[in-house]
Formats: sequence, structure tokens, C-alpha cells
Amino acid sequence: MRLRWGEVGDAAEYELFRDGVLFDVVGPGSTAFVYAGDGTSTWTVVAVDAAGNRSAPSNAATVTVEADENLC
Repeated sequence: MRLRWGEVGDAAEYELFRDGVLFDVVGPGSTAFVYAGDGTSTWTVVAVDAAGNRSAPSNAATVTVEADENLC
């Protein structure tokens, strides 16, 4: 699964939330994230500027990923 978002000009980092729980924090040059786990999850992104101000969460994206046993 690849999660992508639009860049925010003054963002110092982006917080990635999976099912409402902080999953990862990526730097300002990142606008995509790859996740290989299976199952259904809902993702949102929050931009954080250098002063620590946080944006509202992005629109939620719910995805279902199923492992292909033939590829393992």
C-alpha cells in the first residue's frame, strides 16, 4: 500500500496515523509512505511546522491489503 499526500510548504515533518494511533513521523521532503502489512486500516496525515503547530488531520483513507500466499 502506498499512501501519498500533498506537500505543505512550511511543514517540518508529517505525522502518519494508522487507526488513530501515531505510526511514524517522516521529514519535510516526504510525500509518500509504503506499508506492507496486511489487513484493513485507516490512515491520516498531520503536517507539523517548526514551531510545533499541527494541521487538522487529512481526509481519512481506508485500505484493505491481503497477502498473496503464492508470493511468499
